[in-house]
Amino acid sequence: MLVTNEQHLQNPKKNAPDIDGTRAESGGGLSVLLLCDDHPGHAGTILDHIDAFVNLSRHRVKTLNPRNVSHCRLLDLNEFDVVVIHYSLTIISDAYLAPAFRDKIARFKGLKIQMIQDDYRWVDDMTAMIRYLGINILFTLVPESEISKIWTERLPGVACIPTLAGYVPDRLVGYPTPPVDQRPLDVVYRGRELPYWIGRLGQDKVRVGREFLRHVEGRGLTCDIAWREEDRIYGTEWNAFLSSARVALGCESGASITDFDGSIEQGVKDYLTAHPNADFEEVHAATLAPHEGNVKMNVISPRIFETIALRTPLVLFRGHYMGIVEPGKHYLLLEKDFSNIDEVIEKIGDPAFLQAMADRAYADIVESGRYSLRAFMQQFDETVSTCGKRRIHRPPLRFYLSRCELYLRKHEHRLISYSTSSKRTQLRLVLRILRQHPGLLLLLMRHVATTLFRGKKHSLFMTLKELVRLQLLGEAVRGYFTVERVFRIFIKGGDDQGELLLISLPMEAEDERSLTDGWGDDVVWDRETFQQRLHEALTNSQFPRIRWDNTRIGSHAEYATLPGRQVVIPIGHEGYFEFSALMSIGKRYPDQMSLILAKILVPLGEERRTPQVLLKHTLTHRFVSHPRSFLLKVWFSIRTFRKEKHLRLLLRNYLSDPGIRSKTSIQELVHDLLRLASVGESQRRQPDDRHPYVVVAEMDELKRRLKLTSIPTSATAPPLNGDPVSLKLDGPSRDALKQRLRKAFAEDRLTHMVWDHSKSKTRIAFPTSNSEKYLIDLGDANVYEFTSLCTLGRRFPEEVSQAISQALTVGANA
Repeated sequence: MLVTNEQHLQNPKKNAPDIDGTRAESGGGLSVLLLCDDHPGHAGTILDHIDAFVNLSRHRVKTLNPRNVSHCRLLDLNEFDVVVIHYSLTIISDAYLAPAFRDKIARFKGLKIQMIQDDYRWVDDMTAMIRYLGINILFTLVPESEISKIWTERLPGVACIPTLAGYVPDRLVGYPTPPVDQRPLDVVYRGRELPYWIGRLGQDKVRVGREFLRHVEGRGLTCDIAWREEDRIYGTEWNAFLSSARVALGCESGASITDFDGSIEQGVKDYLTAHPNADFEEVHAATLAPHEGNVKMNVISPRIFETIALRTPLVLFRGHYMGIVEPGKHYLLLEKDFSNIDEVIEKIGDPAFLQAMADRAYADIVESGRYSLRAFMQQFDETVSTCGKRRIHRPPLRFYLSRCELYLRKHEHRLISYSTSSKRTQLRLVLRILRQHPGLLLLLMRHVATTLFRGKKHSLFMTLKELVRLQLLGEAVRGYFTVERVFRIFIKGGDDQGELLLISLPMEAEDERSLTDGWGDDVVWDRETFQQRLHEALTNSQFPRIRWDNTRIGSHAEYATLPGRQVVIPIGHEGYFEFSALMSIGKRYPDQMSLILAKILVPLGEERRTPQVLLKHTLTHRFVSHPRSFLLKVWFSIRTFRKEKHLRLLLRNYLSDPGIRSKTSIQELVHDLLRLASVGESQRRQPDDRHPYVVVAEMDELKRRLKLTSIPTSATAPPLNGDPVSLKLDGPSRDALKQRLRKAFAEDRLTHMVWDHSKSKTRIAFPTSNSEKYLIDLGDANVYEFTSLCTLGRRFPEEVSQAISQALTVGANA
């Protein structure tokens, strides 16, 4: 059963993990490793939280960022007494914490602490991972009264400590700000559109700003209120923004719905797929009403602490705010039905009242120190000192070496991988789309000349940001798919639908129209129709916006835009992006804009990329990810596919089937085919004569697996549990093997195929014409699984069985 913070500290010996060594006395200073994502582009609250561990803890804290690194051979967690996983890392995501790091944490015998936020999602998956990692203490945002609903039965024996989403940062204590009566703005706010499935509480982030603007229209207030992702502000600009206003709007954070297994989120996405223009109330009535309020996770936002530290008065929706701030004393109360809006507006016009409230909140919240990062670190240090044990007495030498290794691994692809965070990359994409469409350049110049210097809503920066995404959308609809997942862009809406949606859907069927069943006549299939609908909408203001809905693919998209160059772009929160600046230009120039967008977003048939071009493009991108072996990869691949006709046939079948392309990527298939060819190649000519080996196949129908094992010829062959099949076969035996494999694939009795080369002392390395060697990488443990090949086998059993039998056997002609 879970215990609270007070219960945990009252009986530390009972609840602490069983660790060898002496218990650290208070102030003794244990060695702590903090695994975190400390990228400088994060929000200030995350970076402040991470810095507090290093600068404010009395323990010896080292930080390590494992994000986007598959493994780190030199890292040894046993050099530390305690391992802490920060909430900036999502432990169930391989991109944040790879399986190799998880295995190291699971084997670690010291105290393990997990910090988690967004407790309302992925609960079951997070629970399973926390159990696997062997976490001892969980710092959670769930209020103490609600912990039993989420963690008690799921994590028995784990101590749960309630914490805050953020604290008063030291950098803002004493920050110079002007008096309230000298600030140019009356009301400021920045919110965010949150997904429907977290419940009504999440919709307050937009509702408080939108409804406030509607109620104060014509009241003479100067407001800077927005809630779109592209309007968000970070860093020092955020401090200046808050310091420029008499009051700042706000509301509670958290969620009023907790999704334990992901079914609620998926239900909302399915409903929006069928009804893309449904608003929150419609979706809530259809799917969310039974789940509303299943767990109360109303928490106080870190931005409220930042606002108070900058001595800016608050106007907040009615809420509990964890009992930290009180209405009338620390903030102006705004009813959610706006019934007291007149009273609030009157108070906003009283600078003396606002100044007194700001000073009172600053004294109670900031100067008291109760909600500072120092207070949090005192709680953390006490927990570590009470529950942790000193295990290590030597300096973490391998840790410093592992940081060097991580740096090299993260920058391995630096020269050939680009992100839109690079201004150079953004400029390159903008110049490309302007060069391809000169009319768009003319519109942009006219827009700059007429609106930019008049302080209009859409700046040049926002327009350029939208041009980047428009260029990549154009690349996608012409055949340059994402690296990770193949998808197609569909256009839906117009007429009386209220907006145009550019929807990304995965390619899961041979007929693209089958992906849009149930959409009726709303789908736009030809350029002329799209241009007509867009022109009518821009002329008559028929629909207010064009949005890119990428929720079925993800919140980011990856494109191979040039040979060997990859661009990763954030689509927006939860995968939505709105082309508001381009729509603003289009309303001024509807004829030109509708024609240009139609050419970009609705290509004609001859403008699409062919599968052969896509194959060449993807292979080139994959090859140059390792520049030093580029020529060797090209040589080996060309030679292999030229020699092996059955492999070329399999590639041709893959490219002609959109359904199978949605299940496995082309680079994974090419990897499988090259390694499959390497098995037969290694039998025909041994890579290293000093350590010869043979490959033995084992068919285990119970496990539905075909295992290939490389056995040194000097060793005694190990006993095989399944049905051994010799690979040194003649023509008739090869046909028998082919029939057996075909039947197994057709009846779905062969789902795994593995090549285990771990018993051989040699690496797979074939000599080339220039006396170099081409190395075949089988993974860290020298074990390779043919995942894509098995996927293709269920779709093309005849062709795949032919390819495997040809590659795995050596006949008279070999």
